[in-house]
Amino acid sequence: MVEGKDTFVNTFDLRGNLVQSAYRKNQNQSTVTGAYSYDAMNRMVQGTNEAGEASAYTYNGLGHLVANGMMFANNGYGYHGNHVRKDYVLDYTSHPADAIMGYESGDSGHTYRFTHGLQKSSVVIYGIPSGVGSTAQTFDYPDGTESVVKMWYHHDRLGSTAHLTDNTAGAVS
Repeated sequence: MVEGKDTFVNTFDLRGNLVQSAYRKNQNQSTVTGAYSYDAMNRMVQGTNEAGEASAYTYNGLGHLVANGMMFANNGYGYHGNHVRKDYVLDYTSHPADAIMGYESGDSGHTYRFTHGLQKSSVVIYGIPSGVGSTAQTFDYPDGTESVVKMWYHHDRLGSTAHLTDNTAGAVS
């Protein structure tokens, strides 16, 4: 497919799954390619690009996504570190099973716990070295080695995040 000067070339398998993509911007030598693989149940299990970046997906016996691992060659995505793993806690009483909690950890030592539901979402950040400045109030571990930050997401009527507050109900910038 060609749109203006940008070129997209996609390859699909017999099931209709995208298995390879190539994108060339402005017809120059800058090309981004990606390759994707699927399991016997037709679920994507891995995606990679030419820079060596990869995402791997893990499913439970019921076919629900329960974990996602990512490896970045050059982390420009806002994550702390080049390896990130996300694990999900699912609510099996809803259809489809919704993720009500997620854990995200990386090689930076930080662990994020996201809680979702009833338009109230929160994040708890573990592994912050004690004494490191933060825009939110921190709670120090008794041994003084690291701190914990807890923040709540506030949503507008459309469900978009409007702002964050910490445990003192103060806005976090």
